[in-house]
Amino acid sequence: MAMPSRKRIVLWMFLIFLVVFFGGIIAYLAPVLFGETTYDAQGNPVREISLFPFGDNTTTGSPIDVIIQDPVISGGSEVTDNETRGNDADRQNQLRLIDEGPVIGAYFYNDTTHSGLVGPATATTTDRDVENVFRYIELGTGHVFEGTTNTGEINRISNTTIPKIAEARFVNENRIIMRYSDATDRIKTFSAELVRNFAGSAGTAFKLQGIFLTDNILDLDISPSGKLLQVQSRIAGSDRASVIVSDQQGGNPVQVHASPVTEWLGSWNNQERVALLQSKPSYNTVSVAYTLDTQTGAFAPYILGRNGLSVTASTDLDDAVISVNENGATKLYAWNRTENQYIDLELSTFAEKCVHAAVRNKFYCAVPMGTVAEAEPDLWYQGVTSYSDQIWEIDPVTGRSNLLLLPIAFTEKQLDMIDLSISSDEQFLYFRDKRERSLWSFHIDYDVTSGERSPESELPPIGTVSSAEATTTASTTVSATTTVTEPAESFFE
Repeated sequence: MAMPSRKRIVLWMFLIFLVVFFGGIIAYLAPVLFGETTYDAQGNPVREISLFPFGDNTTTGSPIDVIIQDPVISGGSEVTDNETRGNDADRQNQLRLIDEGPVIGAYFYNDTTHSGLVGPATATTTDRDVENVFRYIELGTGHVFEGTTNTGEINRISNTTIPKIAEARFVNENRIIMRYSDATDRIKTFSAELVRNFAGSAGTAFKLQGIFLTDNILDLDISPSGKLLQVQSRIAGSDRASVIVSDQQGGNPVQVHASPVTEWLGSWNNQERVALLQSKPSYNTVSVAYTLDTQTGAFAPYILGRNGLSVTASTDLDDAVISVNENGATKLYAWNRTENQYIDLELSTFAEKCVHAAVRNKFYCAVPMGTVAEAEPDLWYQGVTSYSDQIWEIDPVTGRSNLLLLPIAFTEKQLDMIDLSISSDEQFLYFRDKRERSLWSFHIDYDVTSGERSPESELPPIGTVSSAEATTTASTTVSATTTVTEPAESFFE
């Protein structure tokens, strides 16, 4: 047999060398290229990718790592950022997804006595030391759920099924006003009460029972004591609509106002006597807002004559944020009734996306990122447009606006926030997403570095980003409570 030539032997040796050389490099860099799988304290798989495989870029300590892991759902909260920035548990506590929805009504209250809490048989008062409790209604079933802001525990407390329900408002933790349209397009309003089932009975802890109110109640709101402000359809034999005040079950009705305007939106603003009536806003129609004394029937102008006018007022009605459509631009103003002074906040949102905190005397508003469409709020009402919101804190006295929350730093979901409300201790904001009708909570003063509440006196220094820049920037590096804009004072012409 012929011996291989010297040239062929050299070639084979060279090929073997290349295979060994590049194989060693690939084996060495595998953790960098593909990541190492390790496990955290809970046993969850974690992939770690070192950005500096050939040595640390600092003088001391270990190499800098970026940790990439799958989205985690824990305690009702969703973390969707691929790259972690700080403590995940802290971030989940600050912005929390309570329920993916669809949710149609929610109520939040303090219960230090634990009298309303319903949990598994193993739950005890000592391990349920909570303040903020929430209850909410599931769309399509009418089932009632309950949970707390301190734990991830959520329980179905009533499985009474009301399949057609389209709107629900809580009078208190146990009384709910539910509304829907029947087969003949009549608006049906049902005043329901959560009644405890007998101990030891099968099923949930509560059931719903109640009575129907008058048909075709166009709008309603609830006073602090639970009275109902009803805007009813046109009075028989007249071209006027009526505003009725009644008890929680529709009893003892008193007509306090009659008007040719049928599309009033009523709000009680935590005052027992004076309510606010607004005409529905439209970009091409002049809207108005009036105060209504529910005892005397006195009807007085509050704010008049602006296209697209929407108002969210303080408890005493002395301060308000108002949105208007000015030549196709949606603008938000702070207004003081005593001075009749308007401050241009240089923010573009709808006042109904705001809520007032009485103790702080601050407004918290969901403000869209980017440009708001010209024909608003009409297109938004119709579902043609939707927005991705931030949360801003507004001082109505000075007009200073402080950016509190940039949701894209926490979640990939685009949150078009509606139905903003605030807990009685003013620590938590709650809202629903208009698209998915999911329910969320946001801890206003949460310190992501310590996991504790931050006193206002210890907040970080004021930043330099203007509100106009912040609402058009998608950067996830903006920290809570660091972005402030000074107001541009102006008056309506």
